Amino acid sequence: MRRLDERVGVDYLHSFGKLDLEVNGGYRYDSFNYYGLRSPDLQGLASPNQEINRFFLKSRVVSTSPAEELHYEVSVGYSRYGYRRGYMQNDKGAAENWVEADFLLSAPIDTHSDISLDGSFDYIGYNRLQSESGYGMLSLNPRYGWHNDRLSLSAGLKVDISFNDGTIFRFSPDVRFDWTIIPDLQFYTRLAGGKSLNTWHELSGYTLYFNPSEVAVNTYVPLDAELGFRINALRGFSIGVSGGYEIGKDLLFLLPEITSNGELTGVSHFAGADVCGWK
Repeated sequence: MRRLDERVGVDYLHSFGKLDLEVNGGYRYDSFNYYGLRSPDLQGLASPNQEINRFFLKSRVVSTSPAEELHYEVSVGYSRYGYRRGYMQNDKGAAENWVEADFLLSAPIDTHSDISLDGSFDYIGYNRLQSESGYGMLSLNPRYGWHNDRLSLSAGLKVDISFNDGTIFRFSPDVRFDWTIIPDLQFYTRLAGGKSLNTWHELSGYTLYFNPSEVAVNTYVPLDAELGFRINALRGFSIGVSGGYEIGKDLLFLLPEITSNGELTGVSHFAGADVCGWK
């Protein structure tokens, strides 16, 4: 096994009084080998190192004036994730291009309640990967919040609108309730969900050793419910118990690829499955 990981990043912040401008950028280089068993007639990736070049640039504007009732955050970014080698020998590697934009708007109604709307747009495109075309998703999440000294409630609905990626409209709840029963005992519950994009950039956080010419399906969670209690037993120390139920469409499982002779190729792939269960 061989692995080299080099990174460099730059962060810039400028305050204009009523708003902050942030600019972030970075570059990352990965070099590694696929170290599974080898078959003499296997025509896939062999001993030479795989190489990944990736970089990103993102800017963000945030309102900072406490005198303004409307709070806003806006960001735009671009990320590229490029392979040197494809799955088959002598194949040139593909590249993933990810353009994203996010925003958040929130304003108070009175001293105990507020409304907010956050959203995002993502577009994923590929170079030198004929099996995949680009796709996009627009997400919107309006919410209402109410709170006092002991109770906090946030109720919203998440809407995911997909373009060229299966079912167009996906809906999921976004609800959270917190109750401080006594000063050191809290009860909480949440109902969440939504569609998540399983880009190469995201999958690399789990492993780098997946098929470099394959795109994973995207995951949709109609419901992820949880409730629990938290006890602040000592200063800086708490004990909690929680449970819940989740329904998932195309949740990813990592499976090793094998040849017809049962030998490992050294490459894995992510397979999607519909699952549900208690946790």
